[in-house]
Amino acid sequence: MTRRIFLILLSAVLTASCMKNFDPETESETSGISLEVDVMPIVTGLPFYGTDDLIKDGEIPDEYKEIAKMRLTAYCYDCEGKLVGKQSVSRSSVKESVMFKFDHLNKKEEYVFVATGEFFELGEHGAEIDFWYPILTGTLDSFHLERTFGPGGMFDLFGCALTSARPQAQTVGLSLEHAGTYCHLIYEGCGNVSEIFISYSGLYMFSPTGNEKYCGLANHYNTMQTDSDILHQCLYIIPGNDGTTTLKCSISYKDGNADPLECDGTFHIEDKKPKQIKINCQNGTITCIE
Repeated sequence: MTRRIFLILLSAVLTASCMKNFDPETESETSGISLEVDVMPIVTGLPFYGTDDLIKDGEIPDEYKEIAKMRLTAYCYDCEGKLVGKQSVSRSSVKESVMFKFDHLNKKEEYVFVATGEFFELGEHGAEIDFWYPILTGTLDSFHLERTFGPGGMFDLFGCALTSARPQAQTVGLSLEHAGTYCHLIYEGCGNVSEIFISYSGLYMFSPTGNEKYCGLANHYNTMQTDSDILHQCLYIIPGNDGTTTLKCSISYKDGNADPLECDGTFHIEDKKPKQIKINCQNGTITCIE
């Protein structure tokens, strides 16, 4: 080793020895933040007709695990609303809160965090079939979701939560809330009914941040045939900005000479509480029972 190299190394060692210990938590300009997302509020006692135990004790029962899973996603946006990062996990069990961590964030900056939860069905060869599809265009303002098909079924739900915080190596809790509600429809007096055509109004495009530009209302359609006197149907409906949904029914009868019965009703569902709606297929009366 030459004398010059030796002196350079010695100088570096002496300089390092004079430096105080670096504490990243107090002296670094960046830090991290952990999100603890509680999913249970949107799955406990799932009020879909006939499936009260769909998520029993936070576990999808074995008979459903090959059908669907729940996907939890966390999004981080900076103070200008630009997407910083996204993380996602899929679970058959949600009895424990799901943790997400975002590192290397500016301590002086306030960030917005969005958490979402929804089911997807398992298709052939492990394909994920979405009920709701996230549209990411890079900003908080334009982030929204679109319904991929409807009217859906027992796994058709959407939960979300939003908060803001400055990173201080802390854990922030988020509890998912329903974006919509389940409406349990009971069709009575169906003995002579051949077909029921129903439509309902609800959001097909939804913004977790409340941007009305990305809250699109549509009519969703479904046709049913029955041989029983009572028919049940369950719909997950996200109301429009006025907090209502409008149901329209066209009921056809086995007697080919009978004209179809047309009926409709508008109901407030902004409180997100499950509704029970009875439709009399003989006189067209529609009654909402909470």
